[in-house]
Amino acid sequence: EVSGNATSRIWLVNAGSSLTLSDLALTNGRMAGPTSPYGGAIRNFGTLRIDRCVLTGNYAQNAGGAIANETSSAQLTVVESTLSGNTTPNVGGALYNSNNAQATIISSTLSSNNAINSGDGGAIYTTFASLTLINSTLSGNSASGSVGGGALYTNGGTTTLSNCTVTGNSMSSNNANSGGGGIQAANNATIVLNNTIVVGNTAT
Repeated sequence: EVSGNATSRIWLVNAGSSLTLSDLALTNGRMAGPTSPYGGAIRNFGTLRIDRCVLTGNYAQNAGGAIANETSSAQLTVVESTLSGNTTPNVGGALYNSNNAQATIISSTLSSNNAINSGDGGAIYTTFASLTLINSTLSGNSASGSVGGGALYTNGGTTTLSNCTVTGNSMSSNNANSGGGGIQAANNATIVLNNTIVVGNTAT
């Protein structure tokens, strides 16, 4: 187990660098305050691969409770891993994917992640970036912001889900224009669903 002891981020991957993590638990990473509060466990600008890991109990004040994957130099691959119980009060309870970054999630589970307070994208918030999920499950995630996406919020860019299940996620907001207990899209986002189940999600 690698812990941030609820005081710091665990890893920063700079552009041009690469990191592979295997068979690890990443816990209690925390990024708060005025300086770069993105990615509670990991902030990635390079090439990051995560195999058979558990990321849980991480927090980022601004975006990406567990992982922030940012800019066109960022390539993230997550395989056979679990992201659960991660939190942000803003966007992307587990993952924030932005600014032409690429993220691929395979055979993984994102569950019980939360975008609390005014947060959107309970598990994932992807904005003008590429996101692909294959054989993965998004369940029990929640958001309570002004735009939506209990499990997934996609703002522009392309998101593809193949052989996935999106279930038991929730969105709650006082904004009548918000929604998407499971998935919410905006700004001409392209969403492709292949053999994917979206069921039992709620928006109130």
